[in-house]
Amino acid sequence: MINFVALCSILVAGLFGACTTPTENAAVTVAAASVRDDPTAQAKPQTQPESKPQSQSDAEIAPAEAEDNQLEFVDPDIIPVDDPELDALLDKLEHTADDLRNFTARIVYRKTDGLLNRKETRTGNIIYISEPVQGLPGNQIRKFAIIFDILVVNEQRRQRNKHYIFDGRWLAEIDDRNKQFQAREIVPPGRVLDPLKLGEGPFPLPLGQKKNEVLKRFVVDWADIPPSGMLAGLENVIGIVLVPRPGSDEAGEFNRVDVYYDKKTMLPVGVDALHRNGDRKTVRLKEMAHNIELDAQTLSKVNIAPPQDDEWVVIVEPWQGN
Repeated sequence: MINFVALCSILVAGLFGACTTPTENAAVTVAAASVRDDPTAQAKPQTQPESKPQSQSDAEIAPAEAEDNQLEFVDPDIIPVDDPELDALLDKLEHTADDLRNFTARIVYRKTDGLLNRKETRTGNIIYISEPVQGLPGNQIRKFAIIFDILVVNEQRRQRNKHYIFDGRWLAEIDDRNKQFQAREIVPPGRVLDPLKLGEGPFPLPLGQKKNEVLKRFVVDWADIPPSGMLAGLENVIGIVLVPRPGSDEAGEFNRVDVYYDKKTMLPVGVDALHRNGDRKTVRLKEMAHNIELDAQTLSKVNIAPPQDDEWVVIVEPWQGN
């Protein structure tokens, strides 16, 4: 199974969506029971084995000296941005997705092997949904589905249908051609993962992220539109480049990540991630629509439901503690 969450961060952390939950943990604790606790409830699948700086107090300052000793508090956790326009952009991105309920788009995903220069490109559709967590006001469950239909390897084009779903806890891969369904619980029961939160998802994506959390992890600057490659045709976008700070979790994986946002919606439409091993992952979103009414057929593609047909091989792997 390829890393589905790595496709999205894009929203790709990876790649899309927001993280505006008040919970600061790596996963959001869910108080109420979830219908996703067991995606096989209606089937009997084959299952694999299972500080603040101290300052002199006012009482210690003589009255005559008080006015001359007004101390200005500087929060050591606040990282300044020299460029006012860039600073304003990061402020805006922090709140851009506050009201983002869903979006759909055409997606092009390309992975380039840094050693062999082998290119693998997949095209298809992406569906993103953000829903409130019952019992925890202000918290959201973020779900994705990617339905690929075309695979291009070194300019050879093939019809290849692959369906990936992530519902906050379960990651599923559906292979219609080989009639295989595989679901893995990648988050402990009672919790959900936000794949777009810094440090949780595979792609760092400043959208709905606290500005200072972004600046603690990355040096941020403006990014130009690439003169060639998959993102060369981007129009009406604004780009930033994220360079991991030494010692950050991202420094061990990425050299840099370029993210491009649509100027009107401020939603990401392109991500170009260069890994330390030389691999490159690029995502391009087209024909994006957001906060729309999703029909039943679209919603069903984000639902992890094992096939009932006996011809299918169904594998379900519950959480195993790692």
